[in-house]
Amino acid sequence: MSSRHYIFPENSEPLRLSRRLVEGMIFGKDALTQYAGTRQRVVSVIVENEGTAPNRILDAQGAYWVFDAAGDIRKGLTRSTSDIMSATFNDSDNKGTVVALQPKLSKKRAEEEHRWVVGKAPNSTGLPQTSGRR
Repeated sequence: MSSRHYIFPENSEPLRLSRRLVEGMIFGKDALTQYAGTRQRVVSVIVENEGTAPNRILDAQGAYWVFDAAGDIRKGLTRSTSDIMSATFNDSDNKGTVVALQPKLSKKRAEEEHRWVVGKAPNSTGLPQTSGRR
């Protein structure tokens, strides 16, 4: 198995990001200045390999990365994680018969703002063909 990461810039072909670059961006060692000040769609894919060649996609998760003015994603990732965790683990002290809608609405808003379903996004071109190289 291997993991792969792709960015889907507006009006451009999807690009594969190396694992080293993605890790560097997550830990603040790298930035993508060409995307500074933008919000980009990304996909993280788990691929089953046969030898060194990809055999099939096991999982694909779509997310939005928000790049700051320097092309850094850490603040955007922190906000995304915070919003999703807050919506997922919202303590509702509802003990009556009234159903609280706020937790469901918060979760829906967080999912819409920070996640997208691969293959269902507007103008989605699907995942690009990849070689067996990592």
